[in-house]
Amino acid sequence: MSYTKSKIKSILPKGTWTGDYGLMYAFDVEFEDGVRGVANAKKEQPPYQVGVEAWYMVSGETADHRNRLKVKVSDPERPQLFNSRGKSEDAEKIRRIEGSWAMTTAMTYLGRPPSSDDELLDTARLMLELRDKVNLS
Repeated sequence: MSYTKSKIKSILPKGTWTGDYGLMYAFDVEFEDGVRGVANAKKEQPPYQVGVEAWYMVSGETADHRNRLKVKVSDPERPQLFNSRGKSEDAEKIRRIEGSWAMTTAMTYLGRPPSSDDELLDTARLMLELRDKVNLS
């Protein structure tokens, strides 16, 4: 099974139920591509909204023969990393932060303005390589 991306056309609350994960909220979700089904959330307001592009997967059928949906607001194919507060971080955002760190560290290491962009980039790459060689154990 794989996820499909489409814009959410409508979301209608369909009540609550209690399962293995506690109280769950059911929603009738319809996408612009015509797919419609029931998705569950742990909160009264789902983490997705009408008009937002989301990824969904039909994971089965409900007892009344409707599509059972899994809906995600971030690309499930893109790796998610977690920060110190347990919040997911986009891998591209992490790459930009690391690049910024490497450039700042390279300028500090050089101790002077770089003579060219290439010198700064080469030094920044060196800083990332050295960082990756550090064994903290």
